[in-house]
Amino acid sequence: MTKPVHPACYPILLLAALGCRLIFFYNHGTAEVFGKYPYFAQQLLLGRDLGERLLDLSPLYLYSMAFCMGRLGLSIHALEAVQLILGALNVLLIFAAGRRLMGPLAGFSGALLYALHGNIMALESTFEPLVLLLFLSLLCILYLVRAQDETENFSKRLGFLGTAGLFAGLALITKPNFGLFCLGTAFWLFAAFDPSLSLKRRTALAAVFCVLAGLIVLPISVRNYIKFDDFIAVSDSYGRLFYNGNGGAATAFFPQNLEGQDKVPDGETDPDHSHVFFRERASAMAGRDLKPSESARFWFLTGLRDLKADPKRAAALWSQKTALFFHGYENHLIDGAYFKWQWTRNKPFIPYILISALALVGMILNQKHWRRLFPLYCLVFTFLFSCTIFLAGSRYRAPALPALCLFAGSVMAYMQDWVGQRDWKKAAATALAVALLIAGDSLLFKEPAAAHDRAFRPELRRQYEKEHPESYSPETAPLPRSAASTAPAKAAIPPHIMA
Repeated sequence: MTKPVHPACYPILLLAALGCRLIFFYNHGTAEVFGKYPYFAQQLLLGRDLGERLLDLSPLYLYSMAFCMGRLGLSIHALEAVQLILGALNVLLIFAAGRRLMGPLAGFSGALLYALHGNIMALESTFEPLVLLLFLSLLCILYLVRAQDETENFSKRLGFLGTAGLFAGLALITKPNFGLFCLGTAFWLFAAFDPSLSLKRRTALAAVFCVLAGLIVLPISVRNYIKFDDFIAVSDSYGRLFYNGNGGAATAFFPQNLEGQDKVPDGETDPDHSHVFFRERASAMAGRDLKPSESARFWFLTGLRDLKADPKRAAALWSQKTALFFHGYENHLIDGAYFKWQWTRNKPFIPYILISALALVGMILNQKHWRRLFPLYCLVFTFLFSCTIFLAGSRYRAPALPALCLFAGSVMAYMQDWVGQRDWKKAAATALAVALLIAGDSLLFKEPAAAHDRAFRPELRRQYEKEHPESYSPETAPLPRSAASTAPAKAAIPPHIMA
């Protein structure tokens, strides 16, 4: 039975979230615009056929932005405000799910940590699909929890899980790597959701969730097959991202890019040309025109070959990316988001390392309740795995933030219980563990973080632009070469790519 909550909890959280976002918007609203999605949404409204560029874009986010710009007539400022408001609503969803799973105090504490977290506002205001993904994934988790709580009526359970499946499908066509969460959830529904149910009923629960999620994805897959004569479920970006994150010169902080990937051909105006460049380079190296799925497979295998060539480097790289997932440094790859985050650093907002340290302790404390809390564990490990095998950027780990905040909030609830019971040993040990994690964070990744900061300094940006005019882009940080000192010198120009 879900414990009742004080009626003031929701208004307090909403006011805290909106207040922080209003301050952020007033001081930093649209100071830097990542223009890829607004540009392509405008092109759709003008009736242009985007061709293979559709495969580079989040379907639901692109069409939602086109609707807001076309039907609703929203300006860039209004779109950013809408995203920040959606971020405030996410705070309420975190509390709604958290109070059911962990109790009112844990849910409230977790939601408040999210509301006051500085970097998430920088990401919410960037025109990327993250804030929509968070909204949909939280709705999915909320309905999974409601299905857990509904033990009397099996039909209602099916209805809640069907609704969760619909939101999971919408999240999947917002960000394809959410599919990992869907797979984990399907296994949980079948094997561990409620062991007292018969095999037939457990199979029905998993099937309803998967089928309804699949029905949402199906129109995008059919669109891709009809337009490109190629089977691509949602996007073909996995191969390029795998190579970015694991190619010869890749490090945890700096992706392996291709020289000249940001150079826009004469007469072209489309932003973020690197997607097209990777497809063209793959076709040139293969000696024939590759379909998008073949290009994705080509870059995946190229990245895999680089990993196999040096297993020690591969193990170190993946270990570092795993550690970076929980590290306090925000590894931004978009200029606008980086500078907005910098603005929040000297303001009284919650830093990521506090959430991360509390969450790690909370995940250990709650491990005996893993069956109940599986959706939260699954969300964390989905994006931990994704960051490890692809890129460990700030916006790539942010989808796990709601779950991390709730695990962090649960520590507050444990501490309250221990203090009330005068169990000072457990309370002191927990506080010490959190303090050690925060202290250890400051000792890790000092040099790579400093190199990453240097890559964004205006004077170094101007110097880089002068030295590399063919590959400079105002929308993408010049990370691979300006930070080459952090990568092995012999791998700075991979011969199988640059030849």
